[in-house]
Amino acid sequence: MLGRYVIFTQNLAWPMPAFFVESWSLSVEEWFYVILPLLVWVALRAGLRVTGALWLGAIALLVGPLVMRCLVSNPADTGWV
Repeated sequence: MLGRYVIFTQNLAWPMPAFFVESWSLSVEEWFYVILPLLVWVALRAGLRVTGALWLGAIALLVGPLVMRCLVSNPADTGWV
C-alpha cells in the first residue's frame, strides 16, 4: 500500500485510504506536472505551434478527467466520506 504513495497512484483506482488523506491533492499535482509536458511535446512534434500545443494540453487536462469520471463513476457513490 505504501508503494502507491511513492509513485503517486494512491487515489487513481482505489478508494482513498485513511493514511495521509491529504495526499490526494499531491497526487493530482504530480500527475499534472508529468502529463502536461508530455502532451505539449507530442503536440509540438505533431506540428502544432507552441500556443496551440499549450491550449491542447490545457483542454485535454480539463476535459479528459471529466469524461473519465462520467464514464467510470458510480452514481450511488457520492465520493464524500
